[in-house]
Amino acid sequence: LLQTIRRKRLLVPLPFALADVLAQCIGWLPNAPLTPDQLRMLRRDSIVSAEATEQARDCRALGIAPYPLKAVLPSYLARFRPAGEFSHDRAMHGD
Repeated sequence: LLQTIRRKRLLVPLPFALADVLAQCIGWLPNAPLTPDQLRMLRRDSIVSAEATEQARDCRALGIAPYPLKAVLPSYLARFRPAGEFSHDRAMHGD
């Protein structure tokens, strides 16, 4: 994702106990990077469990044609690049 939007970010592993304190302290700020609600959601997996049937996990059963993330990510994230969505991009245009 960071490579696609041409940005660098420091990614730091953070124990939940420390993250909880951080979220409580800054979660009320506008555009806070971490809120108590976000932390609550991060504590649980958001993927289909192994107990789910093959049919329930299959996108085709839901009428969805899956695409590789790599194929669509640039079009979704172009607006987050430093120069924005409409900057000239040699990689996307093949120039």
